[in-house]
Amino acid sequence: MAGAKSTRTVVEKGKRRLGEAQEEREAQKLKRHRVAKVERRKAEDEQSDSEDEASGDENLPEWTLSKPLGGRMLDVDPILTQDEKYLIIPYNTSIQVYLVEDSLLLRRIPIFAHEPTAPNEKLPCHAISIRQSIADPDFVWVACLDGRIFHINWTHQSSSLECFQTASKTAQAMAVGRASSAQASDDIVLVLESDGTSYTEVVAYSQPTTPSPQSKSLLKIQKAASVLPTLEIRDNGRILAGSIGNCVFVGLMSQQKSTGTDNVSYEFSSFDTPSAVSSLDIRLRSKKASNAGKGAPREGIVDVVAGGSNGGIFVYHNVLSNVPTAVSTQEYHWHRRPVRSVKWSKDGEHVVSGGSEKTLSIWHTSTGNKRYLPHLPGAVDNIVVSPKGSSYVVHMDDNSVMMISTTDFIPSSYISGLQSATSAPLPLRDNDLFRQHGRLSKDQEVRSGQDLRHSIPAVIDPRDPGKLHVCASIGNTVQRNGQPATALLQSFNFHSFSSKSQQALANLRSQHADMSDNKAQGDDPCVSHMSVSSDGKWLASVDEWMPSAEDAKRMAALNVRDFQIMRREVHLKFWELGDGLEPLTLVSEISAPHHSKPPKETKTRPEPILDLVSNPASAGFATIGRDGIVRIWKPRTRKRDGIVVKMENGNDMVTWACAFEIPIGNKPHGYQLVQGSLAISEDGSALFAAFGAPNNGLVYVINTFTGAVTYTFTDVWKGQLRAIGSLDRFLIVLADDLSVINVPADDYTYGIDLPITDSLSGLVQLAVDQKSGHFAVAIPTGDTCTIGIFDPYHLEPINECKIPHRVVSLVTTPQVSGFLVLDDSAQVWAITSGSFMKSIYVAAPLEDIGMGGRAVAELNDNNEATTFDTEGDSDGDEDLSADEADVDMGDAEDGDEAMDDIALAKSVPQHLLTEIFDAGLPIEETFNRVLNLVSDPPLRKDE
Repeated sequence: MAGAKSTRTVVEKGKRRLGEAQEEREAQKLKRHRVAKVERRKAEDEQSDSEDEASGDENLPEWTLSKPLGGRMLDVDPILTQDEKYLIIPYNTSIQVYLVEDSLLLRRIPIFAHEPTAPNEKLPCHAISIRQSIADPDFVWVACLDGRIFHINWTHQSSSLECFQTASKTAQAMAVGRASSAQASDDIVLVLESDGTSYTEVVAYSQPTTPSPQSKSLLKIQKAASVLPTLEIRDNGRILAGSIGNCVFVGLMSQQKSTGTDNVSYEFSSFDTPSAVSSLDIRLRSKKASNAGKGAPREGIVDVVAGGSNGGIFVYHNVLSNVPTAVSTQEYHWHRRPVRSVKWSKDGEHVVSGGSEKTLSIWHTSTGNKRYLPHLPGAVDNIVVSPKGSSYVVHMDDNSVMMISTTDFIPSSYISGLQSATSAPLPLRDNDLFRQHGRLSKDQEVRSGQDLRHSIPAVIDPRDPGKLHVCASIGNTVQRNGQPATALLQSFNFHSFSSKSQQALANLRSQHADMSDNKAQGDDPCVSHMSVSSDGKWLASVDEWMPSAEDAKRMAALNVRDFQIMRREVHLKFWELGDGLEPLTLVSEISAPHHSKPPKETKTRPEPILDLVSNPASAGFATIGRDGIVRIWKPRTRKRDGIVVKMENGNDMVTWACAFEIPIGNKPHGYQLVQGSLAISEDGSALFAAFGAPNNGLVYVINTFTGAVTYTFTDVWKGQLRAIGSLDRFLIVLADDLSVINVPADDYTYGIDLPITDSLSGLVQLAVDQKSGHFAVAIPTGDTCTIGIFDPYHLEPINECKIPHRVVSLVTTPQVSGFLVLDDSAQVWAITSGSFMKSIYVAAPLEDIGMGGRAVAELNDNNEATTFDTEGDSDGDEDLSADEADVDMGDAEDGDEAMDDIALAKSVPQHLLTEIFDAGLPIEETFNRVLNLVSDPPLRKDE
């Protein structure tokens, strides 16, 4: 028995060994089969790639350019409709209509030919005035600097816009009236025209909606128009007032029987003010004549308030009867610079003014008492009093509009846009009015952005792909040194298209400067680089400052350039980003992180930082300086006496320090031109550092874990280096040409010569989209830009997008595919491909997503709850097309059951909907959340 058992055991062991051997052979066979399959797939892929190249890249994804959104609000009074439900704001590229109740963009009407499909012969123009039509309030009149006067229906989109051009092809100001309030059926457009050198003329245009309107000169002054001429009317044009320099003219219509311009004439009077007029408003009040009996008509009395270039406010009462003496009955003086806007209140008891002090001032004309609303987000450019007199609409130079109550100053509506520097066609009024009176020299002024030639730092928040961090300017200014003011950081949600916060990244020297008449405003530091960590918790910024050439000359420096370099300040700062709207917290600041010691000098001097990048795989940053050194920065826990230091919230206190210092290349001498750029591989293991002189640069490959240089690429770029990027196994080098290098194979894949203009080389940009495996290159051409989308495997660009402006920021994020474009008009564009599920999304006007029409303003009338049922408004049904209204209801019984089910639809509390819509999510995510909120839970299987 024992022997039999032993034999049986041996047999079983043999069977197991045989089975294991057979399984091993099967595994090896399967492995060989898999290897062969992989090799076969690789060969098929290579064959497919070659076929794709031969067939003209037919399988490559299509990339599309979205419509632009945003822009810079113009220094023009916005329009608040009579029912106070809509706010019409003129932008540098469009007219935009907002809902007052919830500050949502309802409609965007482009009028300045800044669309990609616009004909080339239609040149853009700067709007100087917008007025609502008196004959038909659904229309507005928009006057442009070149004399074009547009007639636009703001209640709906139109493929074509009506316009006529003034006889002189100029327009300085505009007002709209009617020849006779009782008979006229059309508007009379009054335009202040000037040849710019010798005369200024007030011209009336009747029948302006016709191709050839009738015109008549009402007033001609042998004086060139000043920087800020004004023109206002009251009582449908019966009273006309305006200003040119320090001359104020007032006209009373003497003929009201004709609807045309033939018999329209005014009796004008004029008087001078103590200083040039920067803003003007008139008020018509009625008063019964002293010898009139009961029921007699009341006389019209005209009061004028003028804001002066010296900061004074002058009030003139009953000017039509007191013009010969021109005595100012009241004068107020609080503003230190020109009064940018001044308005009468609805009751005429108050005068509201604003200027560069970021304060709204309210003056009581009877008592002289005044109230202030200080600490506004920006300087006050325009003030509009609501038709009911209960609100003020305040437009500020930070590209925002606020509607506030006249009693408690509580905002009821707030509209904000991107605050990045733009190419504004007109200079700031403060400079010109001050220079007109000899209070400001040419070297002291702060100019508006007229010619942006440098990119603006911007990054997308990795934790929220809908949030853009962009360097903003104070009042859209370019400083005396010619650089755009970029000392502020604006956090902007481009899903909801609203500004979330604003914070200074550098010391604002201009805010601490003496703002008196004879002092110049100081230059702010320029934030040259900015990057955010892969986890979205840290932001690194580089700000630089050096004295202007005027300041160096004023210091009696023998060598202006040496003086500027020795006084240069460079700061590398690390900020902690909060989860919500909390401000950034400065964690570490390193002064002169890159420095050098010139020969024969005892002190080191700071060197500029050429590039800053973040590690896509961990918390860390890298910088490269003109000193020829690459530094890798990493966070460290701060300790004191070996004990971890805690913050107030209980978290460990973190500081940033240099982990590796890697010298590369040779240190430059004197003013030698040196270029540098950085890029990090997708896994964060390899850091590519390009450094050297034009036509003679190297690219060093650095191990980020050890700080050692592992490889060097030579003869990589031609001409001036702009940027480098890492995509998959490829290194992209953007210089005077575009080079793509296969890093593992050390193979030059392809190169393309680029048409780059030297004067605009600062706007040549590169962005890498890791999600889609593509990269984009922005090439400026004059005042426009071409963005090419490239695949590293193909020589030719797979798509080209034409932007009718200069692109100042081109950014991507690893979380979603696509490219976000910011142009020099503060507009946002999205370049996306339908081949990828998650793409960059930019908000759209309500009308573009099928929610247009005036009925939108009535959607929020029920403040307590929103009920979803089948009973709709008949007006809303009119907007449905025939296809949308054609619904198959099935048989009658099924229809009745469906109606019964829908009738039981639940009411959704308003606050739950508010949380969803205020989150600023993409439209698809918003729809899904609302659908989940209103729908019933799915039935279980047992139900």
